[in-house]
Amino acid sequence: LLLASCSPEKQMPRYNAAFSLILAGGENRQDWVEFILWYPGKKAESDVELGDVTLRGARNASPLNGKFPLIIISHDTGGDKLSYHDTARQLAAAGFVVAAPTHSRDNSRDMSNVYTAEQIFGRTKEIRLIVDFLNRGNYQDFVDTSRIGIMGIGSGAAAALVLAGAKIDISGYSAYCTGTGKEDNLCSDWVKQRLTTLSFYLPQSPQETLPGIQALALAAPSHAMLFTKASLEGVQARAQIFDIGAETQVQSEHLCKNLSAVSDCLNLSGLDRRDLSAPCREGVFYETIWQCDPVPEDSLKIREAQFNANLLTFFSSYLRNNSLQ
Repeated sequence: LLLASCSPEKQMPRYNAAFSLILAGGENRQDWVEFILWYPGKKAESDVELGDVTLRGARNASPLNGKFPLIIISHDTGGDKLSYHDTARQLAAAGFVVAAPTHSRDNSRDMSNVYTAEQIFGRTKEIRLIVDFLNRGNYQDFVDTSRIGIMGIGSGAAAALVLAGAKIDISGYSAYCTGTGKEDNLCSDWVKQRLTTLSFYLPQSPQETLPGIQALALAAPSHAMLFTKASLEGVQARAQIFDIGAETQVQSEHLCKNLSAVSDCLNLSGLDRRDLSAPCREGVFYETIWQCDPVPEDSLKIREAQFNANLLTFFSSYLRNNSLQ
């Protein structure tokens, strides 16, 4: 696995991060999606208590003048719209608009879609819905949906690839399991039974792709075996891949080898999947959010230097981050 990192060419801008909680959808309420929108704002930041989580930002502040690139965070299985709130805040402070949804039936309250076709295609539908929503009303005044980046963690990486033009090829999964056997959790009978539902969704519709995607940050990818080199050929966006070691090494290496537009493949040694999330307060791990726990200080430093810092530089490089207009 290639070890590399981006080096910032110039000083990052620094704005006040603002956020709003949004519920978007159409006439059918079952299709609605809740998300938190982060953006450069006109008010000073403060600590805001939101349930078990403390956010740092200006709630419902007016956005700064100008149009800023859009980054969508598609969380890991069992996460939600708040899982990466500190990373989202840093991106907003650097001049991005960040939409972080809670994906239906694949979140901290309900994981019934795990390893099903809906786990991927439900996410792509919700992300397209969010982009359509941001193309209307006052949002279009400051959100530039012609420059889109996606940060996909775990199963979010698969949704990001599909939106960027990849096609799922179930033969890739069969070949993967032939090589690893049932000792791999992804090849257990239960997972196989669920993943075979993908066959009913293929071939994919052209509507799955989302125009404007220019950059993909894929961390701890969990469904890379659903793609072959040929089925990844449609992905033109630049990609940065974060590997966290044994749990996702094979999947990360597969993408690094077969994606044609990979910029960096980074090994986040010393971190696990929970460490990619914002740290939880003491006790929250067992109460509401399985995905994170109080992170040791050393892990926070590694996460900041190897994950957040590289995300900022990568998205700034390939979404051509702008300053105030």
